[in-house]
Parts: sequence; C-alpha cells; structure tokens
Amino acid sequence: FTTSDDEPGSYYPLIAESARYADDYSWVEVAINPLARFHDGSPITARDVEFTFQKFMTEGVPQFRLVYKGTTVKAIAPLTVRIELAKPGKEDMLSLFSL
Repeated sequence: FTTSDDEPGSYYPLIAESARYADDYSWVEVAINPLARFHDGSPITARDVEFTFQKFMTEGVPQFRLVYKGTTVKAIAPLTVRIELAKPGKEDMLSLFSL
C-alpha cells in the first residue's frame, strides 16, 4: 500500500487486491492481485510476502524486529496472507501496509 500527499489517511494498494481485518485490528488478511509481478515477470505470491517478512525479521534492521516482535505473517492461500499483530492497533497495521 502507498499513501497520497493530497489525501491524508488514504491507502492505495500496490500488490494487494483487497484486505479485510478484525474490528480491533488484531489481524488482517490481504489478497494479492493475481496480476502483481516481480521485475522479471514472475508472479508475486503469498509465500513471497511471508518470506520477505521473515527476512526482515531475521536480517533486517533491528528497529523492524523491535516494532514487529510477535507479529506473524502466514500464507493461507496462494494469493492470501494473514497477518496477526502482536499489538493490535490501527497504526501498526497501517505501518505494515507501507512495507
């Protein structure tokens, strides 16, 4: 997701097709657009998203690990990931969307 300078609080998907989330923001399921592709033309899958999050957690900057400690990202279908936030909240969910 990305934001727009002229529309504060609005988020636009880059690879996502849709998202649904809990009322308390404890989890979100993101459906990946089947047309989303890497630079080489290969499709982006839920496993790619899961892998990337894990890579950030193990090899990324320490601040990332501190902010998202306890958060899980799991591929639950070929084009769907479920994110469970360690600290439920709209702000943490929106910050994950910007990755």
